Order: sequence, then structure tokens, then C-alpha cells
Amino acid sequence: MKLGALVFVGALTIIGVELVAYGLFIRRRGWSFLDVDESNRVRVDPLVGWTYTPGFVREDVYGPGRHIHINTNGFRGLVDVAPEKSAGRYRVVCVGDSFTFGSGVGDEEGWCPQLAKIDPRIEAVNMGVGAAGVDQSVLWYRRDGAPLEHDLVIFAFIGPDFRRMIPDARSVINPKPRFMIVDGRLELTNVPVPDYGQYHRHHGLIWSKLVAFPRSLRSYQLAHDAIDTALVRRHYDPFAVADLLFTQVAEELDAKSRRGVLVFLAGSGDIEARCATSSTGFCEVDTRAADAVRFEATAERAGMPFVDTSPLFHELYDGGLGPYYLEDGHYDVPGHREVARYLYEELGQRIDGFPRAVDTATIAPDVR
Repeated sequence: MKLGALVFVGALTIIGVELVAYGLFIRRRGWSFLDVDESNRVRVDPLVGWTYTPGFVREDVYGPGRHIHINTNGFRGLVDVAPEKSAGRYRVVCVGDSFTFGSGVGDEEGWCPQLAKIDPRIEAVNMGVGAAGVDQSVLWYRRDGAPLEHDLVIFAFIGPDFRRMIPDARSVINPKPRFMIVDGRLELTNVPVPDYGQYHRHHGLIWSKLVAFPRSLRSYQLAHDAIDTALVRRHYDPFAVADLLFTQVAEELDAKSRRGVLVFLAGSGDIEARCATSSTGFCEVDTRAADAVRFEATAERAGMPFVDTSPLFHELYDGGLGPYYLEDGHYDVPGHREVARYLYEELGQRIDGFPRAVDTATIAPDVR
């Protein structure tokens, strides 16, 4: 009887702790990129953390005619990408997060495919993946992008992509890799990315949780998160990691006679802030984003060209961010078009061999 009572009390205690942890989990997380309704579009990746499911199609997801197509390579696009580029074409691989993927717009409306619309000689490969940190984007490019024949790779990031390199509370449920600096060198850790039992849908949700037990317990995840915060994240410098990472990338590109460029994509918060003196409640931010300045320093250390899109949007600002940004902060179609135009002009001036024949002032309205 005593043993049975102890087991019963122990079970109740475990259940109670788990319920409390679950409540804290909901308050701290709030959102997960690998959500249940995205389970067919996003898949767990043992190296990157998460990527897209090859062959996925969802029509009208962002409105009538605004579809998502994931090709057999796992990249966003209507056609598959061959290992070799087409004869006479200049292939550009676009690497980044949801701003590169084109969250909120159709397959051909993002800034990456718009480069090909501006100049048909350009073949654009969209390797944007939502909610990815800089480290994840680089790892995905190295594995799945670098083997493709191409001339230029554009690493395009927003400020939060650097902070995503520091796994936050969300990253226990969305586990990811992490680069650490050990004796002045980069060391990749947390790979293969662990399974916390949430998203291996092909086995079924309950089965995957059982397989991952006890890591699937909310109490385990919160304890893991607290320990990681105390021992690692508090002292983690994502830009120091980025400096070493892009220095490596630059050497890899040089070895294959390829070019790379780092691009800062200005978010709405980099251009506009709350302002009590404005009739709209918002006003233009006068100073350059600190993340852009720091990213430029990373580019200089790596010896790679750098393009900041902040001046573009400051030039376009007329008291509001419409029509260039969506309500959720991503670029709307006009924003993507302006970024594509701006990059086309900047890259034509900075990158040897980049196509430079098209006057963007004459681009038709459906492209501009």
C-alpha cells in the first residue's frame, strides 16, 4: 500500500509540475514556426532545424492568385533548379529569411524572382526560409545551394536574424543548430538537431512524443531553456560568430570563383517609429539601424560587398510606410519591387560580371 501510495503521489506531482510548465510554456512561446497547420509545408531538418517540404503547393494562401509552390529542391519557385545553370544565364542564389522567401506575396512577387523579371538574363534561386537565423541560412546554402552552379549568392538579412542565432525560449520547441567560438574557431553544436517530439507528423503526434520522452515534456524543455540561458545565451555574441562565419564563406566562394554580397533588408521598425508629434502616430527614424552598421562591419571583415536598403526606404518615406510594407511588417509587392530595383542597380555597380544593360526607370508598371 505504501509503495502504491508513493507511486500515486509521485504521478500526481509529475502531472502537476507538467501542467504548471505547460502554462508557462504557453505564456513564453505564444508562436511556433513549425505549427500544426504548417506541418505539410515545413519539415524538421537535422542540420538546419527546419526547411520546406519539396513539392508542397498551396493556392491563394496570401490572397487570390498568390500561391506558394515549393519545388523539388525544397526552394520556393514554380520550376525545379537544375544543377547546371542555363547557357548564357547569370544565376543568383538568394539566401535569407521570410523577407527573402516572400511571406505575404505570390511566388513571383518577391524581390528575388523580381531580379529575373528586371533582366531575363538573370536566373534567380529563392532559398529564403521563414524564421531562420543567419547561421541556419548559411548552413542550408552550404549544403543545398553551394552544389548548384551559380555566379553570385546574396545573403540578405533583417536585424532579428542575428538575434535568432541565440536560441530563445521558442527554440526548444523549434530546435536549431548553434555555432560556438572555441579557441577562436567556429564549432557547430546541437547537430543532428534533437527531436523534441512535436513535429514528426509521419509517425503521428502522440507516437513522436513518446519516442522523444522525456524531452517532449514541457517541464524538461523549460528546465533545458533555463540552464542554457544561464550557461550560454547570456554571453553569446551573434555578430562575433557572424564575423568568423562569413569570413569562412568568403574563402569558400573565392575557391570556386564565385561572388557573394551581404544585404541588410530594412524592416518597418528601421524606418518608422512611434511619434507623438505626427498626425499618423508614426514618424521617420533619422538614425541608421545599429544592426545595419554592425552587419556592414561583418562584411568588411569578410572582405565582401555590402548593400543597405535603408536609404531606399528613407527616400520612399512620405509620412507612412504604405504601400511598401504589409501590416505584419513584411514587404508588400511594391516593397519587393523597389528592393529588386535597388539591388539590381547596386549590384551592377559593385559586382564584376553582373548584368548591367537594363535601365530600371523604363521597367513596365507590372514589374516596378
